Amino acid sequence: LPEYSTTETVYGYGYPINLNSTDFLMWPLIPNVIAASRGTITVDKFRKQNSDFDYWSPTTKVINPLQDASKFDWSTAYGDEGTNNGSYGRKPVFARVMFEFGIWSEADILSLGAKKKG
Repeated sequence: LPEYSTTETVYGYGYPINLNSTDFLMWPLIPNVIAASRGTITVDKFRKQNSDFDYWSPTTKVINPLQDASKFDWSTAYGDEGTNNGSYGRKPVFARVMFEFGIWSEADILSLGAKKKG
């Protein structure tokens, strides 16, 4: 998370975390990834979520991704119409990261509005 490399709250240092929650957290970010990997935050929940993506910076990088995000245009990968208005338009970054981690499939991200390039 290069944009927030020294921001402890974004990583969750010193904060109790409920990994069984089905709700997105604005911060820390890591519990959202864990919850998505466990299936407690679903693609459908993401599709409807309208906020809490403020800290999902476009500079967020997955080291050694399992899937190649460069093959897609992520600008419209936010699910339901109008749900990318809040959070500085950063909602598609979460979808990209879930795809790169292999948590969400190509079918999942296409259903959210990602588009295959060329």
